[in-house]
Amino acid sequence: MANRNPFAKDTLPDVHDWIDGGKVGMPDSIWTRIWNTYSPWKIHDGISPEKQFLIDVEFDARPSLQTNGRGVEYTNEQRSQVTDLMGQDKIFKQGIQEVMNGVEGKKFRQIYKEARKLGANVSASDLMNVHHELRVKLREAQRYAESRIESRDEVEKKQYVQKETARQARLGDVDAILRIQQQ
Repeated sequence: MANRNPFAKDTLPDVHDWIDGGKVGMPDSIWTRIWNTYSPWKIHDGISPEKQFLIDVEFDARPSLQTNGRGVEYTNEQRSQVTDLMGQDKIFKQGIQEVMNGVEGKKFRQIYKEARKLGANVSASDLMNVHHELRVKLREAQRYAESRIESRDEVEKKQYVQKETARQARLGDVDAILRIQQQ
């Protein structure tokens, strides 16, 4: 709601492209505005070969970037910082390049189009481990960026609380769970 309110919009954290670090906002091109409205990947003017590859292989990392991959949900501010750092570092961009220039990445589009043309009901996420490789590269970039955000200690504390709560739950120690959660 705040994003649609001109007065509250300035209070929201900036959204950055997590592939190349560009600030996502109101681009000059009408085509870019249309793309940002209807596509899961928000971009700034122009689309890179890496972004096109993600579109071609139907890879959507948005749900992956909601948490740190270990159960801790990011706040909007933390997510903005992580994506900004990921874009600045370009580690995920390099990972995408490795996958798309690898044997599986090059064959993926051809095999997927052929399978669909022949009527095979095949999921893009299962084909040739391309999605798995992209998720691994994404997590590497995300963990490195997370290690440098301002509220890293807060994320680590939440992760510790979740881990210890789960461990004590397996042991059946309710008192320990309450102590952990009260700290």
